[in-house]
Amino acid sequence: MKLVLEGIDEFLSQFDSPETRRAYVRDVNIFFEIMKKPAKEINKINLISYVNILKERKLSSGSINRIFSSIKSYFKFLYSMELIDRSPDQLFGNLNLPSVQRKLEDDLTDTEVINMLNKTDNRRDKLIMLLMLYQGLRRSEICNMKFGDIEKKTLDNGVVHALTIIGKGNKVRTLPLAQECWKAIAEYLREDGRTGAQKASQKVLRTFRGGSDLSGMDIYNVVLKCARAAGITRRIHPHMLRAKFASKAIESGVPITTVQQALGHSSIETTSIYDHGKRSLDRLGKIKIILRGKEPSSNSEKIILESKESNSNNERTISKGKENSNVSKESSIQENVKKGKKAEIGGTNASINKNGNESKEKKAIKVRKVRKGK
Repeated sequence: MKLVLEGIDEFLSQFDSPETRRAYVRDVNIFFEIMKKPAKEINKINLISYVNILKERKLSSGSINRIFSSIKSYFKFLYSMELIDRSPDQLFGNLNLPSVQRKLEDDLTDTEVINMLNKTDNRRDKLIMLLMLYQGLRRSEICNMKFGDIEKKTLDNGVVHALTIIGKGNKVRTLPLAQECWKAIAEYLREDGRTGAQKASQKVLRTFRGGSDLSGMDIYNVVLKCARAAGITRRIHPHMLRAKFASKAIESGVPITTVQQALGHSSIETTSIYDHGKRSLDRLGKIKIILRGKEPSSNSEKIILESKESNSNNERTISKGKENSNVSKESSIQENVKKGKKAEIGGTNASINKNGNESKEKKAIKVRKVRKGK
């Protein structure tokens, strides 16, 4: 006899994305079908045994962590509704889930990204890819993007177009809209025959001119089509473009907490999987993308994928009703170093000359002290 899952409908109603709801209900259903007992009888031994079952089934570390995230979310809901007595934090604590390590070979290369953008003349498809590459959006967030979500806001670098996103768990974040994305939206709307003012509640993207709203599967098919056109034959999925945004931002020195906010992650541990510190990289975090295989004749023909801490454009600065100071704070530290001023980092004052080095006299004093055993 199949177990009746208490409060499952109310639990699923928290999520706007149909794909998210399907994933949660699948993960929760399979767990209880195997356990064959109600939630209030589940103990840590059951959870440990389920980890082992998933490992035996050769599921990846990422899949196991995602499944347990779904199950824990359901238990948190039950606990909040007083349908179970034990706190999920105690029940799921110290489970020793396998660590998630992204394989570098799963990443899209700079050349692959360039080719995917260059090989499509479809403005809608290009816009979809740019929203993942420049804004780090999820599929569901792109599907749900409305005209009312885009408005002018005053941020560090003046008045800019900003995009407000309702992400997982209904978490709201606001990002400066990259110029490349703003331009791509305008071009797509012209091609789609939508000029002038649009209703705030209307979705920006749709399947075709006059067609229905996009689905997550539509976006998957767009990315796959562009990848195949670019000659990429390996397994490709949309999240790889969002991952490119994250890794480029971290690699170029954007504070990981800022990247976390941009991606809408609840935990910084999730963001940290995109930190490939030992890779050989373009440290500027910049890809020069030449459209149609030729040098651009003007700025309008050039796309720059740029994720760097810059107080001049602040493309990755997060706004939540007030200005974010992470980028400007680190930029001011760098300026002080260049000017030979004292840079206070981590509570320690270091006297640094214009080359970023200690003076020769101070180095010599340190050497003498070491030799004397002081």
